[in-house]
Amino acid sequence: MPRIQDTETESSDVGADKVRWAGFRAFVQLYEGDFLLYAHARLRDPLASRVAVDQALRRTEQGWRAIVRQRCPNASVWLVLRAAVDRARSSAGVSVDLPASGLPDVVADAALLHHQLGMSMSRVAELMGTEVSEIQASLLVIQRLAEAPTVTTAGEGASQSGLSLGT
Repeated sequence: MPRIQDTETESSDVGADKVRWAGFRAFVQLYEGDFLLYAHARLRDPLASRVAVDQALRRTEQGWRAIVRQRCPNASVWLVLRAAVDRARSSAGVSVDLPASGLPDVVADAALLHHQLGMSMSRVAELMGTEVSEIQASLLVIQRLAEAPTVTTAGEGASQSGLSLGT
């Protein structure tokens, strides 16, 4: 009798694994295109972008069991993607950076995805694994910084904020 129970357990584990990997494949189909757009916007190199996204997806696949148990799997995957793109940037000596560089990652990424790539706030929130309200707040920070008066010092001409929304 114990052997039958082991077989049933093994069978249910195999079924659960099939469902889990089907979920991973669906995740890739749903988000890979936007991941490539993001990577290309930051790297400006189609091959480097493809490599960075592939690395991020391989790492995601390796940790998929743990990732799908999290409250928001997309947030974890976004951090993996961002890290892969950051590594590609530094290893290739790419000088292209986010339009809102110098700001927190979530703000800079939201600006790139929404302003430069034209994604809706809800799509940006979905990709990054956050709430639309956080994206709205991030974009408001960018807007306020862009609208802020420039600071000048005695003897200098007007300085520019240098903030570009990529629009």
